[in-house]
Amino acid sequence: MVELIREEFEILWNIEEGNGIPEGLFALLDYSLEDIKNTFVLLHKHGLIELETSGEFWSAKTTEKAKEIYSQYDQWIP
Repeated sequence: MVELIREEFEILWNIEEGNGIPEGLFALLDYSLEDIKNTFVLLHKHGLIELETSGEFWSAKTTEKAKEIYSQYDQWIP
């Protein structure tokens, strides 16, 4: 699961922390809107984000569980 969410989680973290949009976000432009929504749903199912939807507007906030995992992020990179 860690490999699956690493890039997506980094993107969400940078956006929430006000660090702007990281370069990795531009990689998502190669994916359909449906793929991006599915990624958010997957992160929500694993308890890594709180997800709110209202029509086409989606907002996400990282959870404490996600912040705990993110604190170990450097260990994920070989």
